[in-house]
Amino acid sequence: MKIIFFVINYKADNHGLKLIESVLNANKEGDFDITIHVIDNSIKSKQEEEEFRKSLQVNGVSLHSSAENLGYFGCIPIAQRLIENETFDCVIYCNPDLYLDGSFFKELKASMQFKGIIAPSIISVSEGFDQNPKYLSKLSRAKMIRLKLIYSNLLTYFLFFSLARVKELLFVVKKRSTHSSDKFSRIIYAPHGAMFIFTEVSFFKCLKPYPCFLFGEEIYIAEEAKKAGVKVYYTPNIKVYDSRHASISSLGNNFRRKLYYQSVLYLLKNYY
Repeated sequence: MKIIFFVINYKADNHGLKLIESVLNANKEGDFDITIHVIDNSIKSKQEEEEFRKSLQVNGVSLHSSAENLGYFGCIPIAQRLIENETFDCVIYCNPDLYLDGSFFKELKASMQFKGIIAPSIISVSEGFDQNPKYLSKLSRAKMIRLKLIYSNLLTYFLFFSLARVKELLFVVKKRSTHSSDKFSRIIYAPHGAMFIFTEVSFFKCLKPYPCFLFGEEIYIAEEAKKAGVKVYYTPNIKVYDSRHASISSLGNNFRRKLYYQSVLYLLKNYY
């Protein structure tokens, strides 16, 4: 089984190295043919880049440094070029602030009959709940318009995310109990964006550019998959652990708000 990882890094080098270590540990028996590429948006100095490259080369990982911060899905064209003339059973596109469960590849192999996009369990390290499924069904147009209004103003943005965080903390026990009952794969609308597992590799190769810098990737993937007749499967037996937001935490709040706003505008225009 031939698998390729694309880790999109932005100022989260230590997290990325931990992820790579977990990939190697999960494949310590060498049963899987795994290639890892780190696409780095950090705009490092030459010395910083060389030091990072050396730390990756120890584990046979390739580094591709962009001249500017391309954003999360802005790196997809780079990934597509890297695999255009190669054949893989699976493409994994992810953030660096994750690490794999030791059974990851065994469970992935057992789930390869699900041709499309796999949403694994993405378990928050701090809170302990599974962040998948991201969305069971498509958000309504009314909901998207409300989000547009919320993201249009810094005050409403702060209030929205403060209330969302309180709600998340209040219901963390409920989330744990709800997701702990999930044992079987099922079709969902959208996967959480921290990791996308493409078992339909041709779909990944043909993805058109997503013009937004960050955010909204889940809905973009869900809608493009629907147009292509590709299914999204939530497969809870495949587990990864998430430190959550290591990269975007370094971005300013108002900058993040503007990115959310731009993504909502794009999604409304193209999918609603």
